[in-house]
Amino acid sequence: MRSFRSVGFKAACLALVLLAASCNGNTGAGPFTTSTSQRPQVIFHARHDVILKVEVASTPEQREKGLMNRTSLAPDQGMIFVWGHDVREGFWMKNTLIPLSVAFIAGNGTIVGIQEMAPLSLDDHRPPVPYRCAVEASRGFFSRNGVQVGDKVSLEYVKR
Repeated sequence: MRSFRSVGFKAACLALVLLAASCNGNTGAGPFTTSTSQRPQVIFHARHDVILKVEVASTPEQREKGLMNRTSLAPDQGMIFVWGHDVREGFWMKNTLIPLSVAFIAGNGTIVGIQEMAPLSLDDHRPPVPYRCAVEASRGFFSRNGVQVGDKVSLEYVKR
């Protein structure tokens, strides 16, 4: 397992951007498919550590598609949307068939907003401040696991 805690959340996000960009030519089930034996996971440091296995969306095309057109999402899986800089972009649920929750994460690894999103909605979801990454999970994931605004987040790679 390789942890990014020691290098900081900004560096971890940048590493995900670079790794995902290097994998763009690969084909497979999700936007983050590589021939390596490692996959990313997000750890939410709430009442207890909560782990979410994630696919990475780091290119404009991957971020635009997100979890669209999927009919299900495992309870322990999600998607992390990564930018190489702070953004204020909003999320919507066009062509997204499953209800989701989204956590917005600042460059220092702190959750700055959590919102619930209804399927097929064009409502704009964004936090009140800029953020560096956003994590989508099944609707209610964050509340079920005690994850709240202000909690810290880290990224790790684990063996597949």
